[in-house]
Amino acid sequence: MSKEIRVPLYGFVDFSDLELELIDTDWMRRLKRIRQLALTDEVYPGAVHTRFEHSLGVVHVVSEMFRSIFKERKKNRDFLNQVYGYEITDEKIERWYVILRLAALLHDIGHAPFSHASEELFPINSATGKPYTHENYTAAIIRGPLKRLIDGKVEVFGEVDSSITADLIANFFDKPSKLGKLKVWHPLISGQLDADRSDYLLRDSYHLYVKYGWYDLDRIIETISLARDPATAPEMGGEDIPGDVVVAIEEGGRQTAEGLVIARYMMFLQVYFHHARRSFDHHLCEALKALLPTKKYPDPDCLSEYFELDDTNIWQLMLARRDNPDAMAIIERKHDRFYAETVKIPNDDKDYERELKQIRAKRKSVGNCHKWEDESVKSWYSFNLDDNPIYIVNPLDENREAEDLRLCSPVVEKLSAARFWRYYTDYKHRDEVKELLKGEV
Repeated sequence: MSKEIRVPLYGFVDFSDLELELIDTDWMRRLKRIRQLALTDEVYPGAVHTRFEHSLGVVHVVSEMFRSIFKERKKNRDFLNQVYGYEITDEKIERWYVILRLAALLHDIGHAPFSHASEELFPINSATGKPYTHENYTAAIIRGPLKRLIDGKVEVFGEVDSSITADLIANFFDKPSKLGKLKVWHPLISGQLDADRSDYLLRDSYHLYVKYGWYDLDRIIETISLARDPATAPEMGGEDIPGDVVVAIEEGGRQTAEGLVIARYMMFLQVYFHHARRSFDHHLCEALKALLPTKKYPDPDCLSEYFELDDTNIWQLMLARRDNPDAMAIIERKHDRFYAETVKIPNDDKDYERELKQIRAKRKSVGNCHKWEDESVKSWYSFNLDDNPIYIVNPLDENREAEDLRLCSPVVEKLSAARFWRYYTDYKHRDEVKELLKGEV
């Protein structure tokens, strides 16, 4: 049995009985009260969509990607037979499909109020010495409140598969090293070409009515395939020892993969790092530090307390505390204004230091009118070797050795990370600062 839900961007999407049961849980319904882009609607009024519809969209995208990988013409089943040394049955493929859909559906269930905007309030994980992430909360929710709905309930071809457990699904978010053979599919849930960003770039562009985030998702789905990890692939000739398997894009989809990276670059500069949006993020975090009892969110082991926090409840807290200047800055839209910034992508370190020196001179000019500053650093494509890169494969190459996009694309190679500073003044000093900097800005 299944049911169709109409999802913006894709139309009707099928969900199984178990998926529908999970969708109807309090934890998933909580995502209806968490906006995808926090307070971005103060800049782009259409930005009122939530984590809930995004989660449904990610299920659709990961399903389309996975089904495309196993299209007959791509011969990926034969490829996996050779690599793994045993037959990849229909049951095995369906099991992977079911697991990926569950991971996609639940991937954002641990988000804090206002999504990423307030994540600096996550407490420190004593085991690692680093702040918790929303993935830690996601894993805790799956292993906790949702465990009873998953363990012993997941069916593959109508038969219960007891090996598909809540712990297994949670591993996608906090322990991917324990996924075993499933690890090959992890980049579809969390990677540089995953179903998550594939959906949110289009969804955010759709709701904000901007064109920056558009790219050809259909072409990505059509050309997605499997390849050998270039770090482990065997040399041509001699004994053919199978290497590790990675998700890749066929050569014909290379420009589309580059297009996704460029779309992300444009969306971050034009939307996610918009100067007013960053100001609202700042006010939100400062207000929460005053409104929350511990100035932090509860730990993942206090999920009942965490559950009570969503955008609606935070708004109620702010409305009840009109003595808080940051809450009032949001409520009355009298947010801090930025008055100077460095170039977003400097040519080199010397250029960056020169820009920083100039902006600090402006700060000195405005004196006590200066309030706070924001340093933003963002890479549109991770060059960290520990991250899952986007791989390109030539479908005619019998060895199927993948190429790392960052090493074979002149577009991606030249796409520098943004690193810039902005200086802000409070609302009441905005005109005074303009006068002080007249002729300089």
